[in-house]
Amino acid sequence: ALLEMQVGSDLLRLDQEMRKAMDFAGPPGSITSEVLSETMGAAAAGSLFELAERAAAGQIEEATALLRRILADGEEPPRVLFLLARQVRTLILGRSLLAAGTRGKDLALALGFPPYPFLIEKVEKQIRAFPEASGERAVRLLLRADRALKGGIGRPERVLEGLVLALASTVGKPSGAGAIP
Repeated sequence: ALLEMQVGSDLLRLDQEMRKAMDFAGPPGSITSEVLSETMGAAAAGSLFELAERAAAGQIEEATALLRRILADGEEPPRVLFLLARQVRTLILGRSLLAAGTRGKDLALALGFPPYPFLIEKVEKQIRAFPEASGERAVRLLLRADRALKGGIGRPERVLEGLVLALASTVGKPSGAGAIP
């Protein structure tokens, strides 16, 4: 599931990453998240997803600490921004889909993630916790960070840290209106 979430449905890339992981693990090794961490990089093997989840859940301190670790491990700022944007997009679209009654595997397919029960449950919980009013502001914050990174305005680390702080602050505010059952 981790590999599929990271690489997507590109069969050539999935095959390449699987071969790297199998070569690294050696016979009769099994591919674990630790093996993927070694072959794809620590951030690629889950930390970026955790960062996006923490920021989207409004966990400011955890998200900021994780961002600093990811950048210190050598992850590229545009990739971090891409994943944060993807998470926000998933939450915004997911709210609409849940409100329209889309659940379970149908939700997973519509949002483009593997339809594993544990993952569906996790994503549905994140979507329900995402305040409806946060979507527009989150997109504006992402756009501002994208322009700053592409325009060379400020150090990329500071731009991303500001983005994570702003996202976590924005979505961390409780919203009683617009709850999804």
